[in-house]
Amino acid sequence: MKNLRILFFTIFYVSIIFTQTAFSGCTVNIDYSSPDAILEEVKKRGAKEVINDLWSDEEKEEDSIIYFVSKKIESGEPKWLEVARVLRPASDAGSGEDLLIMVARALPNAPALVLNMIGNSFPLRDICTLPFIEGEPEIEKAYLNKTENALKSLQEPELEGVRWDCLRIIHYFQELYYIEEEREKAKQHRLKIEKKTK
Repeated sequence: MKNLRILFFTIFYVSIIFTQTAFSGCTVNIDYSSPDAILEEVKKRGAKEVINDLWSDEEKEEDSIIYFVSKKIESGEPKWLEVARVLRPASDAGSGEDLLIMVARALPNAPALVLNMIGNSFPLRDICTLPFIEGEPEIEKAYLNKTENALKSLQEPELEGVRWDCLRIIHYFQELYYIEEEREKAKQHRLKIEKKTK
């Protein structure tokens, strides 16, 4: 029984330590794992301070708090999109660009919510775009197709204008891929003909 009690307390304290250090780059004792907690910290300390916390351990990449936050924003959940909206005006060049990419990636998941955010802080051409840095062609094409379908299925009269503006940009990127693919097909066709004539 004594050994079981020792084991229980050991596991308990280890879990506490892990929780506190999982996002070790952030300010001590502040939980940034929920949108409500982040928004509350913004009210208390200001968006700039929260941004400094969230991006403080970004070099950890997938183990960083900002990676966690980015995936939540990209999901298109309303509260997490609100986090992006509140943080964006206080962002610098780096964090600002990151927030634009996060919201753009949320577009196919929550088209109405994202289109409603378009304005000074979230310009149309930064949201209706290819939000990838040196992305793989297949990933980019899949994103474009998913976004196109989401925008086409959107039926909200008040968003009709911005929906069409966004669709035109998405179609532009799709056309670029189509042209590139056709060029590659033509190139391969020429190579086959050249081989036959030799």
